[in-house]
Amino acid sequence: MSEPELQATIDPPRRILVKTSTGWADLVIAGPPGPTGSTGPSGPQGNPGAAGPPGQGVPVGGTTGQALVKKTGTDFDTQWATAALDLNYDGAFAPGSFKDGDIVVYQGVSYMCVRPTTNPPALWPMPRGYQTAYGTTLPANPYDGQEAILVDSVTNPSYQWRFRYNAASTSSYRWEFVGGSPASSSVDALENVTSTTFVALTTPGPSITLPRAGDYTISICADIGPSTNDFGRASFDIGATGAVDNDGITVALGGTITSATMSSRMMLRTGLAAGAALVMKYRAGTAATCGFRKRTMSVWPVRVS
Repeated sequence: MSEPELQATIDPPRRILVKTSTGWADLVIAGPPGPTGSTGPSGPQGNPGAAGPPGQGVPVGGTTGQALVKKTGTDFDTQWATAALDLNYDGAFAPGSFKDGDIVVYQGVSYMCVRPTTNPPALWPMPRGYQTAYGTTLPANPYDGQEAILVDSVTNPSYQWRFRYNAASTSSYRWEFVGGSPASSSVDALENVTSTTFVALTTPGPSITLPRAGDYTISICADIGPSTNDFGRASFDIGATGAVDNDGITVALGGTITSATMSSRMMLRTGLAAGAALVMKYRAGTAATCGFRKRTMSVWPVRVS
């Protein structure tokens, strides 16, 4: 095919027509870019698009205090559940760093961290107006250094025992006695016994029931008068354990009750059970008559559970 015949006509001011095999065509020669024109007016609002598929959303249901939590690692697999605190039990305290929710045991007391710290646990300051507990039982959840007063009656107590809780004690009895009046019981009547084993007199006792398990100081006292050259002895039961000579007081004299001798002793007895009844009992050395009067028992706690 032969080359097209080119003919050009310049048509002022810039148009150039080029003759091709198919006719005339514009020849466009690009000049330098002109300045940007002004922004045209906004076009009309387009039609709304089609609605998309429903999203996952939040599961229906739930109650006050519940939170949305993951059931599995799958996306959107959630459920309503009771919100839980982020607690972490660390056991016995050891120096280190602690964050909110860490729980440690220090000197027998559990502590929960409420702010980041490296300090050992410490008691909260006692509020003003705090009153020492007073009642027929001791606090069930004591803290180290807490004090409480134990009585047998809040309206007419026969004794008042003040205790301080020692969380660092290696004993299972951590309420330690710091003062108070003894629990006491007495029988004044003159009564005789001829038994050579420990028995109750016509008027039993004196007796005291221990309110708490623990270690106790026990005092017994009696006016004892053997009627012949013999001896008389008083001791006491401890719960179901019968009286024994080793816990007793003894007078060995001749004569009558008018020449009786007052005998007493104080002793420590450990590991006694709560509810154990201490009951004084009596015996003679032989089958001869022995008289007892002004019998007294007093009890102080040393430390209790």
